[in-house]
Amino acid sequence: MSAKNEKSTFYKIFFYFPLILGGIFILTLIAHYGVNTPFWDQWDMVALFQKASHHSLGFADLWHQHNEHRIFFPLLVLLANAYLTHWNTFIEMFISAFFALVTAVLLFSLIKRSIQTYWLGICAALIVSVWFFSPVQWQNWLWGGQVAWFMTNLGAIAALFLITKGADAKTERTRHLLFLFAGLTAFISTFSLASGLFSWIAGLILLILNKEKKKILEIWSLAGLISIGLYYYHLSQTPTPSGSASQFFIHHPLGFIKFFIALLGGPVGSFSGGGLQTALPGSLQLPLVVGGILLAALVPVAVLIWYRRNNIRAYAPWLALIIYSLLCILSTAYGRLGYGIDLVYKSRYTAFSLLYVIGLVVLAIMLLNESRLKKYAKVVWVGSLMALMLPIMISSYAVGFHGFSSQSQLLKQTKACTHANPPTQDCLFQTYPKPWIVSPRLEYVKDRHWAGY
Repeated sequence: MSAKNEKSTFYKIFFYFPLILGGIFILTLIAHYGVNTPFWDQWDMVALFQKASHHSLGFADLWHQHNEHRIFFPLLVLLANAYLTHWNTFIEMFISAFFALVTAVLLFSLIKRSIQTYWLGICAALIVSVWFFSPVQWQNWLWGGQVAWFMTNLGAIAALFLITKGADAKTERTRHLLFLFAGLTAFISTFSLASGLFSWIAGLILLILNKEKKKILEIWSLAGLISIGLYYYHLSQTPTPSGSASQFFIHHPLGFIKFFIALLGGPVGSFSGGGLQTALPGSLQLPLVVGGILLAALVPVAVLIWYRRNNIRAYAPWLALIIYSLLCILSTAYGRLGYGIDLVYKSRYTAFSLLYVIGLVVLAIMLLNESRLKKYAKVVWVGSLMALMLPIMISSYAVGFHGFSSQSQLLKQTKACTHANPPTQDCLFQTYPKPWIVSPRLEYVKDRHWAGY
């Protein structure tokens, strides 16, 4: 083996080590804290099981909107798991982890393509792994029904990855096939969660930055418009407790901005009583400060990229990822503002803000890699970046561990009390906000001996 090959092998081992370690870490947390019991929205699946057992389950049942979402593809995955495992919700968590791992592999492949300097590539891989596998989104990791969130992000990032690969393809046939598969993954993302709609916008921006042919842009735009049209066909607006989202937004624009910035700062761990949240007074002050800093950090990065716009294709995938995440956060703030700003505390929304942090970090390291600074100066800058992010990382993991533990205890209590015959009304209310609906569904599941009953 030549010295060059040895160096390449050495780099690959150290480059992918954070990915492997992060995957093992999150799988271990799920294995330790996961509980096989349905919880809240998961009980809606029982209506589909009942229809399937009566041979009346149809396309409309899978196409039907869930809140403001169409979760067609996640429902297919969850139904398949239910019939293969007798609805083991513990396995659903590992399915989510599988989709997350595939997403991480795609991100690492993009990092490897974007950062050529070995040691900087390894630093970027380490930081991305720490953020991507953060337990701060414990609701998504420990709630099997949240597979939709992981499928949405996987579809969007797969589209960006395939478009990037297509831009480098050596033949037109390969190029077109990759773009076709990118469209398919964007379509899956669209019908996994409402945020998937933005995968078409992010993909179009990437195609434009890559200076693709007009015909490609037109076909992608047409496919996106058709998908969005199908999504909104007969889609009814879901009112919030404060009325329609649009009216509430018009009357509370400052509240919307505050909500958006706090959601962006979610990776710090945005609920009171955990992490560094107690360090500052005010329930939202810390995520607002962190969100403001993260948003402000985009400005110098964007300016530096503008000065290097002749090399815009190199930055394009990460710019598209940041735009995708920002659109997802804006959409969440718009749709959820009417439920109250306390919804910022829901850890599931960090699924989008973490992608923003990842995109920002990779762009910063890319710019550092291309600078004319000496190696020791670059080491200082990377070390400073890690040092600045360390308090947020510590808070993120502290909140995440607390959330894993609390959610696991709640699931264990729910599992124990629903095994009683009959369970109390308080128990039923704990597992689903409408006890009169969950009671017959619980009996159905018990009769089939599913979900550990």
